[in-house]
Amino acid sequence: MASRIYNVDLYYTGNPATFVIQTMEAIDTALEGEPDDPHRHNYYTLIWPFTGKGRHIIDFREYPIEPDHIFFVSPQQVHQVVVEGHPTGVVVQFTCTFLQKYGIREDFISNLRIFRSSDETPPLPVQSPMTHRLR
Repeated sequence: MASRIYNVDLYYTGNPATFVIQTMEAIDTALEGEPDDPHRHNYYTLIWPFTGKGRHIIDFREYPIEPDHIFFVSPQQVHQVVVEGHPTGVVVQFTCTFLQKYGIREDFISNLRIFRSSDETPPLPVQSPMTHRLR
């Protein structure tokens, strides 16, 4: 039986949100170590694993989860995160409303060319010297 792909709105602590930063550890705890089901968001997501292994499936294309490889997921892309063990890292999520609120035009995001289809933007590796500056 095929599972239904569901849509997710951005919430934090049970309330609608426009910008959220969470740790991968908190998400893993909330999911009780189980992988999430394939789903799509109505917001942008940046996933930066610091440690951990597994796979991230974006628009039905599979990528290995490796430390210090950042994933960019656009609104309406279907994705699923399947990790082995307990990863560490950070997840940043923001909506178009957040961008508008702070005067950031949505074309700014599209011009960055990092939030594109998974074929166009595979995970971005962060070089070692830069990881220490950004963390």
